This record gives sequence, C-alpha cells and structure tokens, in this order.
Amino acid sequence: ADYAARTRRSLGTTPKTYLDFVAAVNTEYTRLHDVIMERHGAVVRGLGRMADVQRGVADMQEELSKQQVVLKEAAIRQDELLLDIGLKTEAAQAKTAEVQAERNVIKQRADEIQQEKDEADEGLR
Repeated sequence: ADYAARTRRSLGTTPKTYLDFVAAVNTEYTRLHDVIMERHGAVVRGLGRMADVQRGVADMQEELSKQQVVLKEAAIRQDELLLDIGLKTEAAQAKTAEVQAERNVIKQRADEIQQEKDEADEGLR
C-alpha cells in the first residue's frame, strides 16, 4: 500500500524497469532502517539513564543507611538527656520543697521572735 502510494503503481503492474523496483525497495529499506536505528538509539539512551538512576539510588540508599545510624545514635542521646533532665527536675523539686519547708520554719520562728519583741517592747513601756 505504501509502495503503491509513493510510486503511483499498483501491485498488479510491473515496474518499468527492474532497477527502479530495486531502488524503491532499497530506499524503503533504508528509511525503515533509519527509523529502527533511531528507536534503538532512544532505547540505548533510556537504558543508560536507567543505569545512572540505579547507581544514584544505590548511592542514596547507602547515604540513607549512614544517616539512619546517626539518627539512632541521636535518638539514644536524646532519650538519655530526657532521662537526665527528668531526674534533675525531680531533684530540683525535692530541693525546692525542702527549701520551702525551711522557709516556713524560719518564717514561723521570725513571727515568734517578732511577737516576743512586741511583748517585750510593751512590757518596757
């Protein structure tokens, strides 16, 4: 059909010369070969890009595994720090309670002394 459209000859007719026929077949073969080679080149380029991407993915996976180790270590340090902060917070709260109790005792003692002073000042008048 393609041959008939380009040469304006039907398949039932014989080309004027055999050499015209061979030249037309050769031209068609060359055109198809060029198309196939172009597609082959595209496939080869695509495969090359896929190989590059695979290498990139492998490098990224290696970097990710290294980063995961660092992340795990950081998480462990964070847990230890939170535990340490929790213990120090409890100790600080205990110390605050102790200081508050001492403050209350001292305040009570100061109030008693102030009361004794007021009574002594009144007794001197």
